[in-house]
Amino acid sequence: MKRRIIILWLFLLGLVPALKAQNWDYIRTSGEYYYGSGTGKTEAEADKAALNDLVQMIATHVSSDFQMQTDETQANGNIDHKTYVRNCVSTYSSSALTNVEKWTEGKEPEITVRRYMLRSELDKIYEKRKEKIRDMVAIADGALEKAKVDMALQYYYWAYSLARSLQHPTEAKDEAGHSLVTLLPVKIRGILEDISVAFDKREGDCVDLIFNYKGRPVSGLDFLYSDGREECDGAAKDGRGMLEMAPGYETEFYHLDIEYEYKNLARGDDELQAVLDVVAKAAFPESSVSVKGRAAQDGTSVAASQPAARLATASVAATDAPAAGEPYRQNVTLRNRARLDTPHADAVTFSVSGRADGVLYDPAGMSRVELTRTAAGNLQARAQYPDPETLAQLCTLGYFLCAARELPQVTLRLTYVHAGGDASAESEQIMTAERLRAMYVAMLAQVLPRAADLRDRQGRVRDLLAGAAFPYPTMRGEQEDMIRECYRDIRRGQTLFAQAPTGIGKTVSTLYPAVRALGKGICDKIFYLTAKGAARREAYKAAEHLCAAGAPLRACVITARESVCLCEAARARRNTDMTSCCDPAVCPYAKGYYDRAEGVIRRMLAAGNSLFTGRAIRAAAEAGHVCPYELSLDLSEYCELIICDYNYVFSPTARLRRYFGDGEPAGRYVFLVDEAHNLPDRVREMYSGGLSLAAVRGIRESFLRFEQEGREKYLFPDEDLPVRGEELTAAALEDVIGALSQMAALCAGTAVTGADGVRRGAALDRTCPGELIAAADALSRRCARWIRNNPEHPLGEPAAALFRMLRELLTAASYYDRGYVTYVEAVGEDVTVRLVCLDPAPILRPLLHRAVARVLFSATLTPTEYFADILGGGVDSVQAMFGSPFPPENLCISVADQLSTRFGDRDKTCRAVVSYIAAAVSAKPGNYLVYLPSYEYLEKVSGLFRKRYPKVDTVVQTRHMSGAEREAFIASFRPDNRRLHIGFCVLGGSFSEGVDLPGKCLIGAVIVGVGMPGLSSMRNIMREYYDETREGEGYAYAYTYPGMNRVLQAAGRVIRTPEDRGAVVLLDDRYTAAPYRQLFPPHWADLCAVGDPLSLAERLRRFWGKTAVTPGGDKDAPGDS
Repeated sequence: MKRRIIILWLFLLGLVPALKAQNWDYIRTSGEYYYGSGTGKTEAEADKAALNDLVQMIATHVSSDFQMQTDETQANGNIDHKTYVRNCVSTYSSSALTNVEKWTEGKEPEITVRRYMLRSELDKIYEKRKEKIRDMVAIADGALEKAKVDMALQYYYWAYSLARSLQHPTEAKDEAGHSLVTLLPVKIRGILEDISVAFDKREGDCVDLIFNYKGRPVSGLDFLYSDGREECDGAAKDGRGMLEMAPGYETEFYHLDIEYEYKNLARGDDELQAVLDVVAKAAFPESSVSVKGRAAQDGTSVAASQPAARLATASVAATDAPAAGEPYRQNVTLRNRARLDTPHADAVTFSVSGRADGVLYDPAGMSRVELTRTAAGNLQARAQYPDPETLAQLCTLGYFLCAARELPQVTLRLTYVHAGGDASAESEQIMTAERLRAMYVAMLAQVLPRAADLRDRQGRVRDLLAGAAFPYPTMRGEQEDMIRECYRDIRRGQTLFAQAPTGIGKTVSTLYPAVRALGKGICDKIFYLTAKGAARREAYKAAEHLCAAGAPLRACVITARESVCLCEAARARRNTDMTSCCDPAVCPYAKGYYDRAEGVIRRMLAAGNSLFTGRAIRAAAEAGHVCPYELSLDLSEYCELIICDYNYVFSPTARLRRYFGDGEPAGRYVFLVDEAHNLPDRVREMYSGGLSLAAVRGIRESFLRFEQEGREKYLFPDEDLPVRGEELTAAALEDVIGALSQMAALCAGTAVTGADGVRRGAALDRTCPGELIAAADALSRRCARWIRNNPEHPLGEPAAALFRMLRELLTAASYYDRGYVTYVEAVGEDVTVRLVCLDPAPILRPLLHRAVARVLFSATLTPTEYFADILGGGVDSVQAMFGSPFPPENLCISVADQLSTRFGDRDKTCRAVVSYIAAAVSAKPGNYLVYLPSYEYLEKVSGLFRKRYPKVDTVVQTRHMSGAEREAFIASFRPDNRRLHIGFCVLGGSFSEGVDLPGKCLIGAVIVGVGMPGLSSMRNIMREYYDETREGEGYAYAYTYPGMNRVLQAAGRVIRTPEDRGAVVLLDDRYTAAPYRQLFPPHWADLCAVGDPLSLAERLRRFWGKTAVTPGGDKDAPGDS
């Protein structure tokens, strides 16, 4: 019987290839499939060939039915129709076509892949692109409503390009049924025609231009200036743009080409990039603008008086308003230029413009100004009780028309139109010109103190800062060298990487020259960026000393939202999502914020303070009943110095948009980056992203529970109104869940079952997971629309959490290149996928150049060439190392050159390590820190030491210590300790840097090992990457340099002031090797090798000049070991 089963099994095994061959023959001959085949040495190579073959077949079959416009053939160099069709079809291969059926035969290095799909499925692929087009149009429509002209042009053009790549371009339609391939170029031309550019002024080589869209300042716009000789890129923000001309270059006209393709921003979207490469760039002559180099000063004068503020003069130009023979016009821009006086300040000139949706001019009757708004909810109530901002805008425009046409009164009409239907409601009110003028003056009076303050500080204060005195009695030699180098490099607009040892005063040595440079007009603001709160406090103290020395500097500390929040509902969500509570409907400090914030800031400035800590800002915010975080951001605009975390400049999600928003031109800022050795890992973390299958499933469960309970999908106050946007349900998450589940297959080769019965595996891949990213992108866009359209839905919180996770992953994917790796981990049923940034340099380089100059400094920036490289400094950066100001004889450095603490030797040398620690502390009682390479080794060594010397006072760092526990650990290092007190901690942990224990608080440190990060697949792939890109420096970049930085930071805890004396003991024979010795700082010149614990104890006795002491008076003291 067994023999028969074996024979049958062999027969079936031999039948499988025959059945496969028969099925493949059917696929090729039935006429029901598109198919392609490819062979290669690897599966990826064969798959690529199969997809190309599949694309060729699809292109051949659809060629006769593929519409192609004449302008496409001409724009693409009169390419033949077949080639164009193949190019268009090939744009699907990197996204949608990878989802077609796949058949693999053979094994590497000779493997065959076959790809095939039913011909009836082709329309579904086209439909995905049509959905993407509609999404882009929706984004552009929303952007245009907010005058975000750059975003509107970008997404309209991208949608237009995608539509042109379809088999039948006219089938892409909007909700009204209009063909987008016809409608979108009309929209793009309309935007370009409604952009107006005017010359404002020229100061030196800088030309200021004014950019408006339908009379409103453009939120953002990119352009290129070129006249055949001069060429430069430019960007407009909030209606203002600047050109920097060559010295002495003069021209009557400035020729600008407005950007609309934004091809460089398509990075990360393979499908869109492929389409933009294939479909010829559409030409829009309207994008070319010529600006005459002079400013018009037309207008009439109007006088007014007020008791507290007086409208001294007003030049009003309503150039778009209808003339007497043309009573009505739509989309009218009204402008006003006025000088406002107060009894206590010089006049300030305001230039204001705004757009009315309609203006009726009737000199014999009643003129009218119209505004139209889109809204949801009860439109009649909105029209009857409009929000203050809309009402203020309408009244201001009414005054502008009255002033321009000398009208005694005007009708103000406000119309609300429902966002999802034809419903509308309107209200009208007649107001006199005198009343409108009083309201306008009152509004200007509210911002007058701020405007006057900014104007005054541009003059008087700048002069005082330029001549600011050094805040200390003397300037040490090394300190003076650093100050001169910083000022020189800031003035030249360079990037300086500076190693400044402890005691040099690096905070004031960078801040003082930056303040002087600000006074000279080299920059407008200084951003002092730190990784930890202690460094922010030091920067604030330095600013205090500068102010005390006579520098009228204004500075504020921006603290994390969760640290200063006053809202009880938000604090309850501290561990989930606080920002969902930052809504006027939820947070009482957000409600009416803009009505009160300016007054709070004015009181803070009037109180005579110029330096504002997070605590002071929180107190002022609580007293004024406003949000402290938003208050700190608004207050920062009044300040020359902003002290904040790295996140607010470098993070893709947390950076300060008002200074570093997308499309923002480089500001006139100086970046001072403290503890810059921390920046590489912080940026790697910021630009890495991941997604967990368990987390997504958890959110799906929330949606399922909601759906099963039979709750309403949308909660609106008016149930008869239509719902905007598509439904977001548990089923919508299935594509992402499926893509994540498939990634688990990568871990199959490494998966093992642990003692707990859980199967674990991990894998690394150098390619971006396209299928997962495509699914995440589609879900993210759907999620964003749903959240925007359903702000009060009960599922808002899990939807927001899902959106944040997707955004993190997609952000990393948008930067994914050779410097990234994909890490997949499977634990039981869970799968986690992370896109990990290996090389931060390409990301950091453009971020750093948002400033005119940059100083990155640390006490341990060794070697500076390495940090300049991985921090994006480039070949033109400046590198400097400054000497230690402390006498070198105050520090005793010893190396145990006969001891190995390599991972494989640790168990064998554990007892010897304890003996060396005992010898190091035997010469003098006091406080010591012992740094060990891991928690496991820490527990083993500290346990053995305490067993051998039970009467010695010890504290041990534990995993996951709370803030209070860390504070207690540090507090135990008292300067009055007369006995031995030893702290055991992990090298590279929270006690390795940022800990200030001067004088007798710490007199010695023992560092076990060379600080090298643990061997791992991730570190090894980083090593391979840098081996390839840095000529064999991979091991040093991945292991040696980061490890030595940890060592230098730990050693730096010992000597904190010129009066300090201390000892550092390095326990590892690798320190005597050249790769490590060349990384020692100059003030370690007295380093000496000791062969055994007794030699170490003798060397330290001589250093301290005292005989050995017995710890705790025990007979088996460390000195006797």
